[in-house]
Amino acid sequence: ALVDYDGATATLEELRTVQRELSQTVLELGSENELLRKEVALWQAVEDASSMYKLEELKEMARYGGLKGYSSEGKNVLLRRLVREGMVKLDLSPYY
Repeated sequence: ALVDYDGATATLEELRTVQRELSQTVLELGSENELLRKEVALWQAVEDASSMYKLEELKEMARYGGLKGYSSEGKNVLLRRLVREGMVKLDLSPYY
């Protein structure tokens, strides 16, 4: 039986290239998925915790923390922003 070693080697290299590309894509999608899970957890935690805060209290925290452009934000939007900035601590672990 004749074997086309050059063709087989080229095909093997192509498959290795595709495998590397797919592995990279899987890593990127895993990272993106983790970011989305954290964002969903943040939204859920803020929904549950927002009743503990008054909008004016959140605005005071934002003002004290030096945030800009918060004055027209609603309570949940502002609370999410304060959590992202580390000015308010919320335990997100129960949500993901």
